[in-house]
Amino acid sequence: MAQSKLIPLGILSLLTMQCLAQTPLGLVRNTSFGMAGRGGGAATFNPAVLFTRIDAEKYSGWGFDPSAPTSRTFTGLRFVIQDQNLATVDPFTMVVYTEDPAAASIPLVTSPVATTSAFSLPSGSGQGAFTVTMNFASPIQAPAAADVFVGIGHSVGWNASLTDGTSMWVISSTGPLSDRPGPSAPLTAPGNTPSGAYVPSVSLVSHASQIQFLLEPIVDTGGVASALHFGDAAHPDANVWPGTSCMFSSQYPDGTATPRNAGRADNLGITFVRPSLADGSLVCWVADLTANFAPQMAMNAVLPGSTGALALNPNSMIVIGFSSTTAGVATNVMAFPTASRALLTGVSIAQQSLALEIAANVVHAGPAQISVF
Repeated sequence: MAQSKLIPLGILSLLTMQCLAQTPLGLVRNTSFGMAGRGGGAATFNPAVLFTRIDAEKYSGWGFDPSAPTSRTFTGLRFVIQDQNLATVDPFTMVVYTEDPAAASIPLVTSPVATTSAFSLPSGSGQGAFTVTMNFASPIQAPAAADVFVGIGHSVGWNASLTDGTSMWVISSTGPLSDRPGPSAPLTAPGNTPSGAYVPSVSLVSHASQIQFLLEPIVDTGGVASALHFGDAAHPDANVWPGTSCMFSSQYPDGTATPRNAGRADNLGITFVRPSLADGSLVCWVADLTANFAPQMAMNAVLPGSTGALALNPNSMIVIGFSSTTAGVATNVMAFPTASRALLTGVSIAQQSLALEIAANVVHAGPAQISVF
């Protein structure tokens, strides 16, 4: 990626701004990364908001609050931020946008849903990177019918020698430690990348690089779809059960009879995360062959006290398996026989999880995601 610096791993520490429930949505589970960047182009040397787009056509049922059923409700953000020189203080903010009604997949930068005051990393010396979990003063509600953009506003750009300034850790679709999507992925921006930058000084929304920032909302129940790769030496974590939830290959798995990347034969995984759920709780995995989500159905309307919403059509979805939780987490992988891969091209599969809390007689619905081969 242009204007990126390789950084050593193992220099992370945790900053928690408030002691609230912390369940990331799960967009960066099992991801390989080793670069810090600002998205390229004008965002490199200027103040910029670096954002990730959560596509309304690919993700549903997340951040569901029955008191605000037309919104995505989340309490904060989790991200990895780097400072090239900790001796200088470079403030940053959290920013949330909705989709511009006049420009698909572009944030409405003129009217942010939320912007926080400035925060700073701990002072020190040399280069440092931090995994940061921050909560808004009040939960954020972004329109559910549109894409949601979560971002970090950087008050300064990198200097000319790249020795000072803040940046974000990224996953790239090209180069070392990349996560490459399959043949169904769009080939042009903004569809070909989940992350970009807004540069206020030149009123520019840019998608100069095919990257995904390590940046995601904090929600009540997490866990999204994943792609379990085979034969992908460039992204070894994706070979670990249940695969990577990186938005490149989880949205566009590479598993057809003629893969885009030689040797790949992806299977589809999914994860459920709810830390408060007792070990051994039953999780039901459901799927549907569809390119569209159904209208959300609140679980508390079916069983009072339940959480989340079913985003798959109950008349056409099928149960594909059962698992049990350990430390609030359960996973599943849908494997495809070699002979079936000739039939996968263009197939859209929606997945979701439903967990049963037997003692309380309630159901917790996890987020839903659509993957396209």
